[in-house]
Amino acid sequence: MLKSMLHRAGRAAIVPAVLACGLMSQSASAVHATQNYTTNFTQINGQGASGTAMLTLNPGATSLFVQIMATGLQAGGPHLAHIHGLFSNGTSGSPVNSTTPTLAQDADGDGFIELAEGLLKYGPIIIDFGNIDPDQDGTINFSQTFNLLDSSIFTGGFGRTDLLGPGLSSLDLREIVIHGMNVAPGIGAGTPGEVNGTNGYLAILPVLSGEITEAVVAGAVPEPTSWALMILGFGAVGTTLRSRRRTSELASN
Repeated sequence: MLKSMLHRAGRAAIVPAVLACGLMSQSASAVHATQNYTTNFTQINGQGASGTAMLTLNPGATSLFVQIMATGLQAGGPHLAHIHGLFSNGTSGSPVNSTTPTLAQDADGDGFIELAEGLLKYGPIIIDFGNIDPDQDGTINFSQTFNLLDSSIFTGGFGRTDLLGPGLSSLDLREIVIHGMNVAPGIGAGTPGEVNGTNGYLAILPVLSGEITEAVVAGAVPEPTSWALMILGFGAVGTTLRSRRRTSELASN
């Protein structure tokens, strides 16, 4: 009976050590691992364009690489792009999930989701990419790395924790929006907003909107810190096993 009790005690000691190893490794990966994200843009305001984006947040969350590819936008004008985000207290507080607007947000009934109407769903600008179509040909192939410790890349007094949240892991609550299209004269006459009857090329009118989604990378390799924690965890398991073996030998004697 004593031998059985000691066996169960040894096994019970091993389980917490293994769990601790896994939890420490998972925690370290969340903080130190490269985080990858994607965006599939949804057309708004009948632009007929399409596109995708890929984003990579480096270990430590100090830099963000952004690549945007899109086609079918109207040529002849700039296409401004930004990362937008909602907050729990208007323009401050914890990140809140930003979403793509629909015609339900067309409050003035002019048939377009205008700048102020779209902001209700995806929030204010946090990072301004500027004009991502310098050739103004309606085709976008934009890539840039942003230093998230440089306050000048942010708008409205925002910073890194506003973009990523206190835990630096909430980029998937943000939205990328691309702007710029032609609207025929006369549409929206007498209504507020940029579609007001004068029209022409409206550089601030949203045309593509995409929710940022975390990408699952198959076969990801743990970061060095994760490996160290895993080794420590396995060492603890080995110590427990040796202790259990010595205890069992004493019991048998």
